[in-house]
Amino acid sequence: MNCLRDYAKKSISAKGFNEGANIQRANHVRNVEFNNISDCIKFVFLRGEVVTQTRVNEKPYKAWVCLNVETYQILTGECGCIAGYSESCKHVFALLHFVEHHVSLGDNKTCTSKKQTWHETIKKGERFILLYE
Repeated sequence: MNCLRDYAKKSISAKGFNEGANIQRANHVRNVEFNNISDCIKFVFLRGEVVTQTRVNEKPYKAWVCLNVETYQILTGECGCIAGYSESCKHVFALLHFVEHHVSLGDNKTCTSKKQTWHETIKKGERFILLYE
């Protein structure tokens, strides 16, 4: 949670931080995916879909963030909404709150704690792994 607060301070968006928490609590974050690029690179990308608060039947916004796995520092993030290129819209914060919530619940289990998936095929060119639907 401290990394989230630090990112909110850096991006000067306390409002986005609070509204993102409300969006996450309303279960408007879906299809969260993870990509670690390579085991030797210390950055990971997370992306997900965030349903708008007022138009829930419309296409959700796509938000993504880049994190440093060693320091847990949030480097950047963007969204497809109008404010999304400022790196601090409420949808980016909703994605971050979603991930923080699931990590606090212990949902980020190691691969040995989950059902094996080695027999499943991976689509060519698709390196993101679906974490939560």
